Amino acid sequence: MPIRILVLLIALFAAPVKTLAQSSFEQAAIIQLQCLAPPNPLPLLEMLDAMGKIDPENMTSMDSISCFEISGGIAISGMMFQSVCAFESDPTQRAKRPDLLVRAAGTPPVQQISFGTGENLAALTKWYEIAIGPKHVTRAFETADNTIDGKNHVTCTGWFP
Repeated sequence: MPIRILVLLIALFAAPVKTLAQSSFEQAAIIQLQCLAPPNPLPLLEMLDAMGKIDPENMTSMDSISCFEISGGIAISGMMFQSVCAFESDPTQRAKRPDLLVRAAGTPPVQQISFGTGENLAALTKWYEIAIGPKHVTRAFETADNTIDGKNHVTCTGWFP
């Protein structure tokens, strides 16, 4: 009997390790998307990198915005996102992970984090109101025709708070 309990305990605690990382990421992403303060994208990018969800060698960058495909997608409060884009204005933060954050010449964009999905804008808006709240619902979206990766994005920028 004690061996069965040991096996059960091992099964219960071994599986949730990845779930714990997902849960921590999800909570951090929701806080960033609530946009109560300018976003801090580096911790989210580092979490995705540590989980093997983004590949720093496959960054797409345009106008200093770093974008990554999310391998297998990632759920945030039930919505699946397939990409993440970010800009960090603080050179000290960028210097910590130049493989995740770039700065091109010219006028920089505003501090930002965004997540891209193949879902339509109506579904994304409904998700945002439920998962994040109504505060920025009128300006928290970038449509697929305005994004690097052709996906609809939910975003937080330094202009929101």
